[in-house]
Amino acid sequence: MPNPTPRTRPRNGIPASPPRIIIEHVAPAVDGGRYPAKRLPGDAVTVTAIVYREGHEFVTGRVRYRPPGERRWRYAPMTYARDFDRLTGTFVVDRTGVWTFGVEAWTDRFGTWQADLVKRVDAAQDLAEELREGATMVAAAAEAADGPARETLAALAAALRNEKEAGPDRAERALAPEVYPLVAAHLPPGDLTAAPDDLRLVVDRERAGVGAWYEMFPRSQGTEPGRHGAFADAARRLPRLAELGFDVIYL
Repeated sequence: MPNPTPRTRPRNGIPASPPRIIIEHVAPAVDGGRYPAKRLPGDAVTVTAIVYREGHEFVTGRVRYRPPGERRWRYAPMTYARDFDRLTGTFVVDRTGVWTFGVEAWTDRFGTWQADLVKRVDAAQDLAEELREGATMVAAAAEAADGPARETLAALAAALRNEKEAGPDRAERALAPEVYPLVAAHLPPGDLTAAPDDLRLVVDRERAGVGAWYEMFPRSQGTEPGRHGAFADAARRLPRLAELGFDVIYL
């Protein structure tokens, strides 16, 4: 089945606009999701999706996945390759059964802000308004966090608002390598969008991934001239085939 991003239903005869964030080509999928992909226990499942949106803002996202027998979603982060509009994330399957997974994406407001800030710094522009905007986002992330992360984010927000410190120095604080992952982990998404369909993943026993197959034609297993073989003749061949190292017989 195709994996398009859904459009909302027409209202009063007027076609609705498509969502701002488009999620397509979620993988792994077999025949567009018609059949489940397969893995073995312990495998790392790499999930990819093509994600883009109107405008020039960056996007980010996460994998949501659910083991067999569980109702609550688990989540794994995804990284965004901007040159290819591709999100990539990984989760590990630890049991057999049918797993369910999907992709969620949203606008990466803080990542977009950081990129704009770099351009303004390089162009020696006034940073006051830009830093106030960043401080507001960092403060929102602090409110959603707890423990040491909350304290660190609150201190950063206050530092970005401190106009007694030079703008370039505050910008350097905001662009430190450890800032983005901390803010991104806690800043609530404003336009969370889920892929239209969740996909299935069958995790099979280990034997399904490793085996030596022997193709057998029972009619060719006869030992008496002029009489074709039967299943009983084929069964008598099984010990010898096992000695040769075959563990799957294909009739």
